[in-house]
Amino acid sequence: MTILLTVGTGFIGKPLCQALVQQDAQVVVVSRRPQNQLQSAITYIRSLSDLKGNQHDVIINLAGELIAQRWSSAVKEKIRKSRLDVTSALIEYLSSSAKKPQLFISGSTIGYYGAD
Repeated sequence: MTILLTVGTGFIGKPLCQALVQQDAQVVVVSRRPQNQLQSAITYIRSLSDLKGNQHDVIINLAGELIAQRWSSAVKEKIRKSRLDVTSALIEYLSSSAKKPQLFISGSTIGYYGAD
């Protein structure tokens, strides 16, 4: 089974990657800093454009700006935009893929962003 994971280096993504590798999954992680990753059983890439036509059975999207910071209008917009941009890029990637994944999971930190 091949799995594409956005942000496999965080609180949830890192142990998830380890569990998937232990179950013999082929894991590809999209990371802003792929050169800093040392897990040899995982392929790290910088962006979806680096996939070069790879097909995945499962896509898990955990990407998004951290919410553990002082919130301002600008930070709230950055949080919102980070989730929308990655999800939109994944949808675009999927629309051009010949083989669609069996499963697509998209999740992010749950929080209240305010009304403004």
